[in-house]
Amino acid sequence: MMEQHDPKTSPVACPRCDWLGSVDQAGNESRCPECGTIVCPLRQKGLDSLRAHHRQLLKMGYKVEWTVEQRAVEQERVERFFQRIGQPLRGDQNRDRA
Repeated sequence: MMEQHDPKTSPVACPRCDWLGSVDQAGNESRCPECGTIVCPLRQKGLDSLRAHHRQLLKMGYKVEWTVEQRAVEQERVERFFQRIGQPLRGDQNRDRA
């Protein structure tokens, strides 16, 4: 059975300033609230890429030029984004395949 998805929480991203949010945050014109650029929808591949980015932030060899504080801020930003769109940060790789 297909899971119903609320279109207002569909994930979008700004290609210019890297803002992450949902359609309802982007407003009626689908514009980034930070820079005004038209936002792009994030599909499953984009969400998976963000999940991988979050996992990599936990490793010390990733983004070595960032300070500990910058890494923590980025982790928090990605976690808030996934909470906002109502999707789990962790993928479904741990679910039973019955």
